[in-house]
Amino acid sequence: PVLDAESSPATATTDDASSTIVVPNAVGKAVVSSSRLGEPWSRHCDWHIPCFVEGFEHPIMLQVSTVTIEPEITIDRTHVQFGEVAVNSLKTIVVRVRNAGKTAARLRAEGLNPIGPFSIVNALKPIAGGDSLALLIKFSPSFNRRSQEVLTLVGRMGSVDIQLSGHGVSPVVEVITPGSEKGLVEFGHIFVGESAKKELRVCNKSQFGLDFTVEPAPQTLLPSNLDGSLSFAVAPREARVEQEAEIAISVKFAADQEQLHSHLALYEVKVPNQPGAQRVKLRGHAWSTPLYAVLEQGEIARVDRIKNEFAFGTVDDAQVSYTLRGTLDGDGTATLLVGSCTATQGGTFELSDVNDRLLVDKLSSPVKAAGQEAVRISLKDPG
Repeated sequence: PVLDAESSPATATTDDASSTIVVPNAVGKAVVSSSRLGEPWSRHCDWHIPCFVEGFEHPIMLQVSTVTIEPEITIDRTHVQFGEVAVNSLKTIVVRVRNAGKTAARLRAEGLNPIGPFSIVNALKPIAGGDSLALLIKFSPSFNRRSQEVLTLVGRMGSVDIQLSGHGVSPVVEVITPGSEKGLVEFGHIFVGESAKKELRVCNKSQFGLDFTVEPAPQTLLPSNLDGSLSFAVAPREARVEQEAEIAISVKFAADQEQLHSHLALYEVKVPNQPGAQRVKLRGHAWSTPLYAVLEQGEIARVDRIKNEFAFGTVDDAQVSYTLRGTLDGDGTATLLVGSCTATQGGTFELSDVNDRLLVDKLSSPVKAAGQEAVRISLKDPG
């Protein structure tokens, strides 16, 4: 068929009903012919393009001849998107390469940066006619940034391009602890021989799953019991959290001895390739008597432990005396907390031998089981 330039735009349809050529407005004529019966598929086209030159009344016609043949090599995808991948990890995607010809096709790869994040895992073996090859393409980012490259597969009769893209990212994991203070798991007060449980959550905000471990912080001495077990038990110590998900970590506090200071343990939640570890402090008090007394600031010691804090022996559960040592806040006040560390037994307390310069808002009070009473202490007005 011969097309006139008046078509806007024009189309030329060959005897092959499935083939339609759109002719732009600037084209004057297009002559299209198909391959002959029994020959490999092809399309031949002569384009007659008008070229307008200043100073000439009539355009100069330029003829361009093109031949389109069926590609020897085809691929099942032209764009490969790896998405977000953790830095220093890898992700592999398969691209199916097919040889549409009748003879074996030998390919070579071009275009990839030899020190870049994209690479071909398997060898480019010859592909027999009508057969295919599973090409493994790997993305292994070393930096936190986006990457794009073009992989070109070159054969005897042409080439195909594969657009590769990926985003190297650092893992984003957040450790959420119960309570208002970030990074602290506070167990409060327990009775020796009993236990308390808390949970912290490891949240993965990345677009991929992550493995993590919970380990004692370097140079940290973990508190232990008389039987050799740890006062704080953490489980699981290692696990995997999927993308945009969270997992609960159970922490149990069980102490078989009282000590003058709180039980403290420092752990780190480590994620591969995440800069820095997130630290979690575990804190709890264990008492050998149902009632306890602590100052918010300062020290407190049982009278029978002042001379030798490592002394052990029978304790009279009916009445226990404490000596309080502490400092006042900047406003000249302090708070004494007296509470019960069991859910079944309460009691009463009484303050005695209070310094003449101090004022207390209550000298005695009952304490409910698992309850707590606060005593406000302040300096008397010198006047």
